[in-house]
Amino acid sequence: MPVIVSSLDEVNARDYWRSVVNVYNSLPLVKDVNPELDDHVNKSALNGMFSLIEKKEEGIRNNADQRSTKLLKDVFVKQD
Repeated sequence: MPVIVSSLDEVNARDYWRSVVNVYNSLPLVKDVNPELDDHVNKSALNGMFSLIEKKEEGIRNNADQRSTKLLKDVFVKQD
């Protein structure tokens, strides 16, 4: 069982989420929400991770001092 699923199941979060979302999704004029909480948690974690990568990459591109390896220096030397 994936770690996310087992962690959420320890506190019955997936069941609570699914119950609330199913009621919400039954309302008219609302955009449906995914009733699978583990999907939401996984996507949010990935979005957070890629946001951190984006910030690090921006620093590497804009600040030569952050290019700490030979590979980074070789890749970005043409940019300077």
